[in-house]
Parts: sequence; C-alpha cells; structure tokens
Amino acid sequence: MIRENRNWNERTRFQDVARGNTPRYCSIHHFSDFKSRHPSLVENNSYLILLGTGNFALVKCESILDEYFFTDHQLFQKLIPTRHYSSSSQKVLFPFSIMADLKEQGLLHLGVATGVLQTALGLDDSSPLPTPPTLKSSFQFEVSNPHDSIPFEFNGQVEVDQLIFGEVDGVATLFVIEGKLNSVPSSIAKTKLAYTSMAIIQSGKIPTNVKVVPVYVKTEYRPEDNSFHYYLAQFEMSERSRKGLLELSEFRLVTEKSAHYFMKDLY
Repeated sequence: MIRENRNWNERTRFQDVARGNTPRYCSIHHFSDFKSRHPSLVENNSYLILLGTGNFALVKCESILDEYFFTDHQLFQKLIPTRHYSSSSQKVLFPFSIMADLKEQGLLHLGVATGVLQTALGLDDSSPLPTPPTLKSSFQFEVSNPHDSIPFEFNGQVEVDQLIFGEVDGVATLFVIEGKLNSVPSSIAKTKLAYTSMAIIQSGKIPTNVKVVPVYVKTEYRPEDNSFHYYLAQFEMSERSRKGLLELSEFRLVTEKSAHYFMKDLY
C-alpha cells in the first residue's frame, strides 16, 4: 500500500508484497476487473500501474475510472454505422468462411483482408491487404509519475495485435491496433492502449516522418443477419510521450476519428 503522507510508491515486485497470480492482479485491462480484484485500492482511490516483469507502482488519484480508463460510451456513443462493400475476391474470403467462430485475431485479419479497417482508419488507399504483422517482445520506456518529477520505469513484455501502415492525407502513418471482441467488458485501460505504441516508438525503428497512432478496435459478428461490425477509436499522444516519457494524463481520444463500419453477407 501507499505509505502515509505519500501519494505514490516506488516500483515494487508484486511477489515481494502479495500472493497470487501476478498477471491477474497486475495486468488488468478493464475497470470492472480492477474493482473486483482490488476493492481496497478502489476504496482508497489508488491505481496500480503495471511496470513489467511482475512489477507495479501505486498512485493516488481523484477517479480511477476517469483518469486511467476509457469507456465504450466515451469512445463509441452515437456513432452512425456505415456499410462497407469489400472488393475482395472469394479466393481471399474463403479461408475465413470455413472458420466456425472467428475470435479477435481472426476478425482483425478479416478487417484488413476486406479493407474495412483501412477505410475506417481513413487511409488514402483502402485496398485490401495481406495479413499484417503482430508483435510480442520486451521493451523499456518511462511512465510519468503524476506526483513526482522522477518517472517510473517500465521494463517488460508488450504484445501488439496488429500494425497497419499507409498514408493519411499524404502523411505516412503507422496504426498500432489493440483488438477486443465486443463481448468483453465496456472499458479499456489507457496503459493497454498506450504501452503498445510506446513499445513501437522505443523500438528505434520508426523514421521521424512516420506518425504513430494508437487505435482501439472492438469487433463483433452477428449471426442473426450475417454481419461483421468494427468499432474504432483513435488516440493522440503528447510530444513528451513520443520522445519516450509516457504521459497517461495526455493520452487522449480523437473524437472525430471514431467510426463504426459493418459488412454483410461476405460469404
């Protein structure tokens, strides 16, 4: 716990202070899970920031939900669904048709194979693409401490669901995709969205002229009308974040970029 008269604690190894499954209690992506697993932290307005390899820090805040999570209501409210008509051939779509139950990764792959994700992202060229790469590796970067000038150090594994590269209004842009099924709880941790983009930025492989954009995609298949739905939200990061110091307080939704696209009767 946070020491008396302090608003935060140092980077701490979970197994040194508690028992239980470390990822279950440290790597939490939804607010409902945070509330159920850490009721005492919620009661004391303290948030647990994952810092990698079983380490964490606690910080006091006014509102855990408002400061460290986005809700589906914030991201996708009042979106008008737009139908996407894919130019993909049945040769491309056939492998998807024989998969009985497409999960997160399968629906993301279908999204680029049909071009619906490219269209929703606003790419200048929304043509269907081959399956884009995923990424899972260890990275290091700094996370701003809201109560102190010395940042926290993240050092651990980060998994990127999908990378999509193209131009938007002539600007080279790399979209870092975090995908979830629409059936998951209706909130997402800012750290889950921001850490993937920080990993890409800190990889040292991104040219200075390439803009890195974090994206959250919720996907859904509706069997009652054979339709596939894609809800997208794009985010912007501060200049300090782009230089290696993640400022979660400055990780913001770009409201006008949110979109809901759907496809029907693909196969």
